[in-house]
Amino acid sequence: MDFAIKLRSLRKEKKLTQVQAAAGTGVSLRTYKGYELGERLPRYRKIYVDIANFYNVDLNYLLTDGDQYVLNTNEVNGPKGKRGTELLIANMEMFFAGGEASEEDKDAAFLALTEAYLETKKGSKKKTRKEID
Repeated sequence: MDFAIKLRSLRKEKKLTQVQAAAGTGVSLRTYKGYELGERLPRYRKIYVDIANFYNVDLNYLLTDGDQYVLNTNEVNGPKGKRGTELLIANMEMFFAGGEASEEDKDAAFLALTEAYLETKKGSKKKTRKEID
């Protein structure tokens, strides 16, 4: 279940209006509506924490692994890094779910991503665009 669905379900369980929920979570009504419609996600972990506290749920209930990763990227690399991460995840989801790539190609892409991740985790230097091309 994604964040928008979870948020809407929590609000309806508590029998709250969006106005009440927005006020209780400390965000504007427009922002809250965007969350419930799936048009946006909170930018900062603190907002997720405030929402979890308001609804008395565990923070992990609200977050998927992808959400955690994007939040961490935002905290480390800022908004530009966050946008890049969101784009990468969306493109990979389309690639794996699209059905046009063979299973071998999907395996190769997954292995390449895993290798890139492990290389950066080891602390090796980033490759420049020239080195990749």
